[in-house]
Amino acid sequence: MLKHVPVDEPLRGELLNVERLEERARALATGLAASGRSRFGRIVLLRRLSENLAALRHVYQTIAGDVHRGESAEPGAEWLLDNFHLVEAEGAGIRHDLPPAFYRKLPHAPGKERRPRLYVMAEELVAASDARLDASRLSSFFLAYQAVTPLPLGELWASPSMLRLALIENLRRLAGRIL
Repeated sequence: MLKHVPVDEPLRGELLNVERLEERARALATGLAASGRSRFGRIVLLRRLSENLAALRHVYQTIAGDVHRGESAEPGAEWLLDNFHLVEAEGAGIRHDLPPAFYRKLPHAPGKERRPRLYVMAEELVAASDARLDASRLSSFFLAYQAVTPLPLGELWASPSMLRLALIENLRRLAGRIL
């Protein structure tokens, strides 16, 4: 069991309206050229998913223990208690939808971390929307990005999983603050 949940800053940036979000997507498409596939098959994000779920499980268990002892929980902690099973189910869905062989085929963003460019896009979208994603924001962002750099079908198919990965990452960062 984890003794300490790292407290990283949540994925937050300037909250952008749809027009500015589209500008951000176009700028990102211009600067985020894919640099090929992960030659060594490193599955960094899938490993990170496991770490995030373990950290969230620890926070959940800690909060549940506190509530069981009669302590009150703040609204964010209550949300985690009520919805942790959904977060775990989403994690299982990501593992199912992004098997390692498929993950290795995704184009990666330039840089030493070798993260899929789609995940970099998902982090940007989560940060620029304060994790408030709806159909309008999603379609505006992806259409603006693709006006500059079309995404292959595999990346479009993986986009929901990458968004869920970024949201779970952000949730882990926020949950670390609850403790």
